[in-house]
Amino acid sequence: MRNERLNLLLRKNAGRFKLKDYEQFFINLNLKDLEYIDLEQSDKVLDSIKQLFPIVKSDDEMIEGNATLKDSKLLFETFNSINENDLCYIFVDEVEICGMFKANTQSSLYKCLEAAKSTYQNTFFLTDCDFKFSFTINYYDEEDRYDKDKFDIQRRTRI
Repeated sequence: MRNERLNLLLRKNAGRFKLKDYEQFFINLNLKDLEYIDLEQSDKVLDSIKQLFPIVKSDDEMIEGNATLKDSKLLFETFNSINENDLCYIFVDEVEICGMFKANTQSSLYKCLEAAKSTYQNTFFLTDCDFKFSFTINYYDEEDRYDKDKFDIQRRTRI
């Protein structure tokens, strides 16, 4: 227990220098119902995601870098299946030191390609708050050797 607390404090300390920029990144997406979730709570959400979405086969697709939500079968299908007020957890690779956010799912899906393209590691994560589905969206920029200017979208759903 003491080691867990120490680990949390060390990660919080490491994230304090990035937290303002991290928060601003999500604020700039102009997502509906955006709410910050601190590191302690986001650790619990990540644990749930790992338990509920184990390494299983995902639905995958590759789309062009100038694509929109409607160009992605997986994103558009999910967008059309959710309710207007549904919420999701969103985060990027800095989640381990900065926490995550909760936001409206429709607005998050609408902006997820833009977010993946503009984040430092070019990866964006989105998980339904009821843990019905989870997305990992990677953007491969012009420097990628094989998939220049493409999005790799992976959707996992619970059975």
